Amino acid sequence: MASPSIQPTLARRGPSPAMTFAQAPRASLGDRVAFWTSAGLMLAFSECWVMFLTGPGEPPPSEPVAAMIRLAFYPMYVVALALALTRIGGVGKAILRAPALLLLLAVTFASIAWSIDPEVTTRRCIALLLTMLGGVTLAERFAWPQLLEVLATALGITVVLSFALALFLPEYGLMQVDFPGAWRGAWSHKNNLGYYMSVSFIVFVASAIANAPRRWLWAIAAAGAFALILLSTSKTSLVSCAIAAACMSIMAITRRGPAWAVAGTCVLVCALVGLAVTLWLTPDLLFGLVGKDITLTGRTSIWSAVLRQIAQRPLLGYGYGAVWNNKSIWGPLPWISLQQGFVTDEAHNTWLGIWLELGYVGLGAWALLFAGVWLRALRTLYVPAASYFPLPFLAVFSLHGVTESIALVQNDLVWLMFTATAIKLAMPPHPRSEAPSDRDSSVSFATAQTVGSGP
Repeated sequence: MASPSIQPTLARRGPSPAMTFAQAPRASLGDRVAFWTSAGLMLAFSECWVMFLTGPGEPPPSEPVAAMIRLAFYPMYVVALALALTRIGGVGKAILRAPALLLLLAVTFASIAWSIDPEVTTRRCIALLLTMLGGVTLAERFAWPQLLEVLATALGITVVLSFALALFLPEYGLMQVDFPGAWRGAWSHKNNLGYYMSVSFIVFVASAIANAPRRWLWAIAAAGAFALILLSTSKTSLVSCAIAAACMSIMAITRRGPAWAVAGTCVLVCALVGLAVTLWLTPDLLFGLVGKDITLTGRTSIWSAVLRQIAQRPLLGYGYGAVWNNKSIWGPLPWISLQQGFVTDEAHNTWLGIWLELGYVGLGAWALLFAGVWLRALRTLYVPAASYFPLPFLAVFSLHGVTESIALVQNDLVWLMFTATAIKLAMPPHPRSEAPSDRDSSVSFATAQTVGSGP
C-alpha cells in the first residue's frame, strides 16, 4: 500500500498510464447522453440526409423542398441550444476567449442594417449563430480525445452510409449526369464526398492517436475515408489528404525532441518555399496535380465578376447571405452571371465571398480570426501532448477555401468544426488528469471527464 505521502501525488496525476480500459472510471448518465446527443447533432449538420429529401437528381432543389430542408434544421437548433444551456457559464467564458470570432459574428449581424435583403440576412444570421453555438459547446464540454470521438462517430456513420448508397442504391450513391459513375456517397456531388472524406480522414487518424482503446476502429474508418476519396475521383481532396498526412508526419517529427523540432521545422519551411516557387514559376504543373487548369476550371472568371461587384460596395458589402438567392436586377447576382456567362451560387473563394457580403470590415475581421487560429495551431507543432487535429484540419480548410466559399456557412459541419477548433485553441490547457495525451489515452469517451482542454 502506498504511503500517505505518496497517495495525494497519485491522485493529482490522474489515471495511471498502465490503467486499462476496463479500469477507467465510469461516466455519469448525463455525460453519456451529452456524447451521443452531440454525435447525433454533428451527423445532422453533415447534411448527409438532405439527398433523401431532394431525391437523387443533381439540379438544385425546388423552393418548396429547400423550405422543407430549412425547417428540418429547426430541431437541430433546439438541441444545440439545449446543450449550450446545460453549461451556460462555461460556454460564455469560452466565447469570450475568442474575441476575433465574436467580432466576425457581430459584423455579420450588423450587416442586417445594410443588407439588400434584410429578411434573408436576419434568418441566416440566426442559423449561423446556432450553428456556431454547437461548435462552441463541443469545444467547452469535451477534452480533445472525446471531442474527436464525437466527430469520428458522426463521420464514421457517413462513411458507412456512403458505401451503402453507392453499392445498393447507385442512383443515390453515384453521379448520374455529370461525371457518371463517380461516387458521391451521401451527398449530391462527388466533390462534396471528397471534401468531407478529406476532413474525416484527419478526424479518424487524430482520434486513433488520441484514443488507444479504439485505435483499430478509427484506423479502419480512416482507410474507408481514403477509399471514398479515391472513388470520388476528386483530385483536390486527394491532394488535401496527402497534405494532411504530411502535416501529421511533420508534427510527429517535431515532437520527438529539440533536435527533431529543428529538423521538422526545416522540412516544413523548405516544403512551403518549394510550393511557393513552383506556384510562381510553373503554376500549370501545380494546378495539374489537382485536375485544374490555370483558370481553376473557370473560377477566375467568377472571381473577376465578383471583384467588379465588390468595387460597387467595398466597405460594407451587400449583407450576409443576401447575394446568391437575390434575383433582383439591382442585386449583384444578375451582373455576375451576365459577365461570366452562367449562374453560380457562390463566389468560389472564401475570401472574396466574405468581402462581397461583408465588405472590408468583415474581411478584416475574418483575416484577424484566421491568422489567430493559424498561429495557435502552429504552436501545437512543438507540444507533445497536443492534439494532431488542428493543424492538418486548418491546412485542408485553407486549401479548399481557395476554390470554394466555406467560411461563415450556416448549417455546415465543417464550419462548426472550425468554430470548435478556434475556441479549443484559445482555451487554456487543462491538468493532465483531465486531458489524456495523444500518446497515452486510455480513458473512454464515455468515461473521461467531459471538460475542455487546451491545444
